[in-house]
Amino acid sequence: MTEKERKKKLKESNDILLKATKELNKMFKRTDNIIGSAEEKIKAGRRITTSYPSLDKILGGGLPLGCIVELYGPEGSGKGVLSMKIVAEAQKEGLISLWVDAENQLNKAWMTVNGIVPEDEDTLKIMSCDSGETAETILETVLKLINTGALSVVVVDSVAALIPEAELTRNIGDRKVGALATTMADGLRKIMQAVKRAECTCIFINQTREKIGVMYGNPETTPGGKSLGFFSSIRMRINALTKADKQIKKDGDLIGRMSKVKTTKNRFEQPNQEALVEIYFKEYAPNALDILAESAMGLKLITKRMGVFKFRELKNDSLSTLMESVEFNGLMGEFGAAVQEALTNNIEYELNGHGQKCLDSILDGTFKLEDYREM
Repeated sequence: MTEKERKKKLKESNDILLKATKELNKMFKRTDNIIGSAEEKIKAGRRITTSYPSLDKILGGGLPLGCIVELYGPEGSGKGVLSMKIVAEAQKEGLISLWVDAENQLNKAWMTVNGIVPEDEDTLKIMSCDSGETAETILETVLKLINTGALSVVVVDSVAALIPEAELTRNIGDRKVGALATTMADGLRKIMQAVKRAECTCIFINQTREKIGVMYGNPETTPGGKSLGFFSSIRMRINALTKADKQIKKDGDLIGRMSKVKTTKNRFEQPNQEALVEIYFKEYAPNALDILAESAMGLKLITKRMGVFKFRELKNDSLSTLMESVEFNGLMGEFGAAVQEALTNNIEYELNGHGQKCLDSILDGTFKLEDYREM
């Protein structure tokens, strides 16, 4: 077939498709074309920051709006904190969020610690599930609210707490195999279409379980069946890091810890990437210089003995005061170079977003101590 004949046949085929498209548009009462080009149908959606630069980076620039996200991990790993951080960022941008409190454990104090403004009724809506609502009722309610187009972020906390109607009407101990999995599969098929139209991201917080009798392979599984994993555009597993060098301390007091987030699935960016995030136990404005200093301790550049911190010949019983001494003695450039060299030699160690930003300012000569003093 010659090039001229190929182009002629291609044009005839496209004319046939165009005619069929017009008929389908009329049949389904579509105001836009039911089929079209990639440029017409695939558009870059909005994104919202997670408040963690390192996590935003592996997500491809933040969390995209208009998709389903599963956030899962063991207890106390920071699933709720990360979700609250996202809601807090949505509030800052004037977007409306809905928090579905299926576990009935939400409280204003913890929300405030994580940046949410509970008093802002215009941007935050809470759905309590304390009247025996079934999983079917909750998912249908979420679907209807998403279809309004008014919501930008929905958090369902959590999948494991959803009670299917078949289970609610039975006695404790009676089993209905696959009841929640069936409900989730039915609901997610509808929600998947709705979130795309409404440009709303629906975050499902999920717990982890272990399969019984698994001798080989990963025994970990999640409640609600496998459908959520398939319908999710992004799956993130969060895991708390318990080593001493991953704990965040302020003058010897434990105020938080690091958690590792891994994108086990990502349709928008390379999957299986990891990022470190800070989980704080109380309201605290993180001092990036202190965080960098804590990282330097993990890299053995700053030592601590008998309650005294030491860098080179400088010593102090307060890590913050030690870093001030480093600056006043003109050693900040040397400190930054030492941290950079240690990171290069230890590729498994990664700075979090705040620490990396502080290190960059030291290396490029723009560091100013007053920028990192206590608020």
